[in-house]
Amino acid sequence: MGPKDQDNIKRVLFLSGIAVALIYCGLTFTSLSGVKRGGFHVVSEKKSARALAEEIAQLQQPQRAPVSVGGSSLSEHTGLDGHNHGPDEPCGEKCSKHHSHLDMVQEAAEQGKGESTEPARFAVVKPAASPLYSMTADGLDGRPVALSGFAGKVLLVTNVASACGYTEQNYQGLQRLHDMFRDRGFEVLAWPCNQFGNQEPGDSQTISEFVKSRYNVTFPVFAKVDVNGPAAHPVFTFLKGVLGPGAADAADWNFNKYLVDRRGFPVKHYASAFEERVLEADILAELGRPQRAAATSTA
Repeated sequence: MGPKDQDNIKRVLFLSGIAVALIYCGLTFTSLSGVKRGGFHVVSEKKSARALAEEIAQLQQPQRAPVSVGGSSLSEHTGLDGHNHGPDEPCGEKCSKHHSHLDMVQEAAEQGKGESTEPARFAVVKPAASPLYSMTADGLDGRPVALSGFAGKVLLVTNVASACGYTEQNYQGLQRLHDMFRDRGFEVLAWPCNQFGNQEPGDSQTISEFVKSRYNVTFPVFAKVDVNGPAAHPVFTFLKGVLGPGAADAADWNFNKYLVDRRGFPVKHYASAFEERVLEADILAELGRPQRAAATSTA
């Protein structure tokens, strides 16, 4: 083999090396341009150097820390809609993390935990102190009664009437519940109302004589009020507003009942019929819950 042939072989090997290097660089370029979006690896074979640099820089940015709420971490999770959600994004009432965002944020606010550096856009947190305790109501004797006197108790609030088909079963049943649970921190609060069929037409004295002589009522009965409309008493406006705008939560007849927990927030609504076993079980459940100290506001 002559010197000329050796030069040709060297030239071929040199060019082959360049080709291999170019192929390797091309494969590396392609692999680097793979960007993970929405949980899928998408590879783009044609990328400008500027676009590639921007995507690599984006991937190198530090990940946002999970939002800490109530000692728990709301990390990225899959919602009911099948899509990935960030820690501060809504995904419905429940999600694959097996928690209720609203409950977690409320618990955090009530217990003074869960400092978050980002706003919780998925929930409206209830205030720690119930507005119920800042309200007053006139008694049948005309004297104002501060509802703060019932703070810390489980309450059953109801609108009553003297001439309704549900009158007897409710007054008898409400008095039984009052006698059964009052020593454990339970109270029935009743407001007469004439908005449904004009079935409470009497004045305060007439109502007082009726409930005492007919049913031996010993729980508080207040002066007659409206429970619906622009003149509704603030107690019923508050109770219905917290439970929601649905028809099942609105006072639609006499003896609608609202179970209120020890913090002063309604937890359940009951229709006019008196379902004693259901009420007993729910009242016992609320009485058995540990009483949490209400947070005070310095604002």
